[in-house]
Amino acid sequence: FTVAGGTLTKTEDNPSNVFATMNALSKGSSATLSKGNTIIRNDTGTDANVLGTIALGNGKYYWETYKHGGGNTGLGLTLASIDGSNHSAVHSYRVNYYADGYIYQNGFGLSDINTGVTYSDTDIIGVSVDTENGTIKFYKNGALVNNSSQTNSAFTYAQNELIPFWYAMNGGEWRTNFGNGYFGTTAVSSAGTNASGIGIFEFDVPTGFTSLSTKGLNL
Repeated sequence: FTVAGGTLTKTEDNPSNVFATMNALSKGSSATLSKGNTIIRNDTGTDANVLGTIALGNGKYYWETYKHGGGNTGLGLTLASIDGSNHSAVHSYRVNYYADGYIYQNGFGLSDINTGVTYSDTDIIGVSVDTENGTIKFYKNGALVNNSSQTNSAFTYAQNELIPFWYAMNGGEWRTNFGNGYFGTTAVSSAGTNASGIGIFEFDVPTGFTSLSTKGLNL
């Protein structure tokens, strides 16, 4: 084939491995998705969430999201059974790392956590989830966020089926990389190590973890 114009963007997606994206069928009406449903933006003052397309299996998974611009933003996990278009439902069951540095936790019987680590424009937030042992960790630009690591049976696959979600309002925007190696159309600047070999990420993938993808679910 010959490219008639523009720039080709390489994708790691292929028939034998499909990476998660944001789910256009499970989002708030005030949010817009773009770039193959890897970006959520909400310019209104109405709360909006979007869920991922793949729920976590019994394993260890990692993904990254780039914060673009200002606005209100949060990200984390909720129950896969929840409708992402219903903000109150997502709010009732969430582990949400918010821009103010708090991890808000509802529905899991856990207290909110003040990490003291805020994030803003151009920061990359990594999430690792071990559903075998029930451990969730958040990273800011490759560094583990203070007090963000927690282990609880509520986060095990045997207890709950979890799925990624993102929150945005008032101009908030997230650009997610589940392994294709891009935040929107911007390639990762320097790919980190990834022992599983599934996906390209900005920072080193924690040992034993892999991407949230169809192949990653079957490791």
